[in-house]
Amino acid sequence: MSYQAYGGAVALHRAALQDVLGQGLGEQVRFGTTVQALRQDHQGVDVTFSDGSRHRFDVVVGADGLHSSVRGLVFGDVPKRYAGYTSWRFVVSAPASRHAVEMWSRGCRLGFVPIGGGQTYGYITANAQEGQREGTPDPSSEVRARCAEFADPAPELLTRLKPDTPVIRTDIHEVRLPCWVHGRVALLGDAAHAMTPNLGQGAAMSLEDAWVLGEQLTASSDLPAALARYGRIRRRRVDRVQTASRLLGQAGQLEAAGLRALRAMAMRLTPPELTRRSMGQLFQADPGGTGFDDLG
Repeated sequence: MSYQAYGGAVALHRAALQDVLGQGLGEQVRFGTTVQALRQDHQGVDVTFSDGSRHRFDVVVGADGLHSSVRGLVFGDVPKRYAGYTSWRFVVSAPASRHAVEMWSRGCRLGFVPIGGGQTYGYITANAQEGQREGTPDPSSEVRARCAEFADPAPELLTRLKPDTPVIRTDIHEVRLPCWVHGRVALLGDAAHAMTPNLGQGAAMSLEDAWVLGEQLTASSDLPAALARYGRIRRRRVDRVQTASRLLGQAGQLEAAGLRALRAMAMRLTPPELTRRSMGQLFQADPGGTGFDDLG
């Protein structure tokens, strides 16, 4: 099935997505609460939360992101791999646009993505030492300075980036685990397999994880076995997407002039059909039956 058959890509603000996913949950969701301790046996898992409350569950799913406390409690100190570049992210008001754009320069990329409601999401990636900070009091001015060499539509959109516009600075990391499941505890999304954002698939992989996990838990009364099957089913597809995203990021962050020239030539010579086919593969099942849509 082709990428176009899915209607293309749609981008929206993460807060808007969370609002949709959270509808109807009510008091089942508690914010500002983390997991402090886990103890599992053959019948369930005892959980102690940061507010002091304790509860027992049949299974625990750690969907708590790159810095997952559940992962740390169950799998220990798993190293996060630094990708070699940092990022700045922001949202500005801008005229409606149908298309996203990403521009590449020497060790730096700038992208703009329309997210609806008259808003555009902007991001920059730049090669840097891990944890390096310039200490600029106005992040918006730093962003504009780094993007001075980019052509249209960058200059006009960056004028909308004001000193009071929130700018989030984040070093880019990956997490790779040999296993996402231990007994009655499973990891999901970034907690299990945080990936570089170059394909825009981090949230998508999390949603696919949740779907497959739900299918497995519904289909079996043997909950540990269901969790183990979830991990096996998802592993190959997530590894493939994670690797493709890493390689694309490495190509986009090239600094050497000769390598950038080869990159530009390769991009010019790549047939559009090949690009469309590669994008379409993000939505296809793996031949070995370990993809996502082979379950539907």
